Amino acid sequence: MAMLLSIMAVGVVGGDPIDVGEGTRRWLGPGVWPNPMQDWSVEDGAIVAIAGEDRTAHALGYWLTLEALEAPVEVTAVIDLSAGTLVAGFRLGIASALQEHRASLLAHGKGVDAAIDAQGRVLLGGQAMATDLKPQEGPVVLTLRLSAKALGRTALRLTATDRHGGYATIEKAVESTAVIGNIALLAESDFKGPTRVASAAQRARVRFSDWSIDGERVIRDPSAVLGPILWSQYTLNDGLLTLSAQMPPLGEEDARTLGFEVLDAKVDVGWREVARSAFDADARVAVFRVSDWHHDQAILGRLTYVWQGETHTWPVTIRPELGKDTPVRIAVMSCDAGYAFPQTPLVEQVLAQDPDLVFFAGDQIYEHFGGFGVARIEPVEFAILDYLRKYIQFGWTWREVLRGRPSVIIPDDHDVFHGNIWGAGGRLLESGERPVRGGYMMPVRFVNAVQRTQTASLPPPYDPTPTPTGIGVYYTSMRLGPVDLAIIEDRKWKDGPGVINGPIYERLSLGNAQLLGERQETFLAEWLESDAPFKVVLSQTMFAKPATHQGWKLEPKARDPDANGWPMPARDRALRLLGPDVVMVSGDQHLGMLARLGIDTWDDGPLAFMAPGTSNGHPRAWWPELTVDGEPASPLGYTGRFIDGLGNNLRVLAVANPEPSSNTLRSHNTSPYTLARLRGSGYGIAKFDPLLDEIDFALLRFPENGTTPATSDPEPFVGFPIKISSVAQGLGKSR
Repeated sequence: MAMLLSIMAVGVVGGDPIDVGEGTRRWLGPGVWPNPMQDWSVEDGAIVAIAGEDRTAHALGYWLTLEALEAPVEVTAVIDLSAGTLVAGFRLGIASALQEHRASLLAHGKGVDAAIDAQGRVLLGGQAMATDLKPQEGPVVLTLRLSAKALGRTALRLTATDRHGGYATIEKAVESTAVIGNIALLAESDFKGPTRVASAAQRARVRFSDWSIDGERVIRDPSAVLGPILWSQYTLNDGLLTLSAQMPPLGEEDARTLGFEVLDAKVDVGWREVARSAFDADARVAVFRVSDWHHDQAILGRLTYVWQGETHTWPVTIRPELGKDTPVRIAVMSCDAGYAFPQTPLVEQVLAQDPDLVFFAGDQIYEHFGGFGVARIEPVEFAILDYLRKYIQFGWTWREVLRGRPSVIIPDDHDVFHGNIWGAGGRLLESGERPVRGGYMMPVRFVNAVQRTQTASLPPPYDPTPTPTGIGVYYTSMRLGPVDLAIIEDRKWKDGPGVINGPIYERLSLGNAQLLGERQETFLAEWLESDAPFKVVLSQTMFAKPATHQGWKLEPKARDPDANGWPMPARDRALRLLGPDVVMVSGDQHLGMLARLGIDTWDDGPLAFMAPGTSNGHPRAWWPELTVDGEPASPLGYTGRFIDGLGNNLRVLAVANPEPSSNTLRSHNTSPYTLARLRGSGYGIAKFDPLLDEIDFALLRFPENGTTPATSDPEPFVGFPIKISSVAQGLGKSR
């Protein structure tokens, strides 16, 4: 026992301890990022890993630079490992092509390893040395020391001590650039697949304690930590503030309740709590609703949570409700394929433009986000955990935007782990049933958890009655100054093509097929009766087939029932209801466009403004050959009157296409930001001006890598901006 105590003491000599707190829980604390989350946990205050390929846990806020190596650096931890562990120890020099701390969290398989295996061999930078150490009989103290040498090289020295007094050391010199980047724990076994519940129970486990990092010049950024309050979202509608807070997967002994405080400037009381809320067990979301919120200036607030005996806060700014004559700017985003995480230049550009509302139209995450596969066929608790680790990337990307302005966030198909979903009124797919039959692949509990993370901050739904299977609904409306917003659910009531009797692209076969469903059509009919200078519908995807080419070869594809141009009769019915005075705003297609949706002519339906993906993945393009007038489509914008592949009328005013041949580029040989830009990634800004009775539409490109975002003049796609002087006229002209 005396030897064990001395070993434990070695692990805490000097350096900054990476504190994960006490207790047992899945989340590793504010200072550690796990890959993936479901393979890591805290047990009685120690970090425990389920070993597998590329399983790492990064120290948040620590970054090695060449300057940091000018003074000695030391990384230490106490490690307990089991049979089946290939290596356990440290990985340094984990860096993405962006050389950015958060981006490097997902740079899998990169770096220099300094570790020990279950047989007692010590390993350093590809070298291995057999020793007499007995790591399976008790803890081992592992210490890695880095010292700069001449000519741009760094000396690495790894020492290991076991509980029996055994000692070993191995040395190696490497290029200093090889160790620049993140610092992480490493727990590898021969398991290479995505984590499943069954596989997790069979794999080797590694326990880490007393992890510390010491170095006078190591970059330490306290702002890089994450949690325990991860981020917030809010809306303000007719004096009702709805604020949600996203929490991580905490332990059973952790507090469940958060507070919401405001800074009271009228009386000398400082911070005053106005609401408390508990976060739920699945989505880990707390929701605050405060009525009679009427302020003519911005109010400073903060969320508070007591964790590990310390009060943690998350500051927020609640903007005043806008007047009916105030111009309003809405930013529109969708479809983040993940390879450009954390999209720093794009986020900074949005912040610089300071929109009044941000709208995320869906596919905030994809199943492949962060690597390590997807947990679909699992106990629902495990699948929710897999979703949360991916959605946390979205929140971490956008939380500085979300904390200071209202937002509308709605999930699309990939958010619920289900590409191309036809919801069929909330039906559940039976085992082995094809998705085209219509219904949700994932369980009700999973779908509801996803919806709660994204939509809990919306105003109460128009009709909160869930679907017959128990899936909740969120379609609702809210006022933003002169803009009356209707928020709808495109997929939930849409029928699947697999239940159509007859050819699925012939209108006669589709007479009874649903798109929005009776409930939402009733809601929209009532919403249209209210008076407002601008009526805007926020939805997931455009009510047309706004792409002529798609897939990784960008081959022609005229028809697709996933697009909301199908089923055509239900699409026409919805557009007749809305009429030409409405603007529809959406995302989903990895393609940006401003168009007039036609029904009987090319000018009798709503204007449609569709934003490209912020990081486009699956390629799509609008490259028609001829307009309906028989004229060649302009290669500068492919504008004019068209009939889409489903037979719908579509007048295209401008389009944001990808660059030709960008579909052949891949992330392993192209900078992520460059890749996003060439693929046509970006976002939209729509400015509604009631005094001039006009709307400015702009689709903006993903910023050039390394450029400083402009506050007023970001780069638009060709053909933008477009000013519409009359919504019903809708023909517009470029400025």
